[in-house]
Amino acid sequence: MLLDGDTTYRVRIALAQRKKPLDFPGTYLLELFTEGRHRRYLAGPGTVDLREAL
Repeated sequence: MLLDGDTTYRVRIALAQRKKPLDFPGTYLLELFTEGRHRRYLAGPGTVDLREAL
């Protein structure tokens, strides 16, 4: 769960069967939300699906 302004988002990230390690996911999420790039991954109200992006 992530709070951006007054909106709470559930962020989905693939953890199992990854080909590359996920280094510094917090930094990636900070930049994604700060720059507004999370909008392209909206999967419904309050859900950001990054399973294909990360």
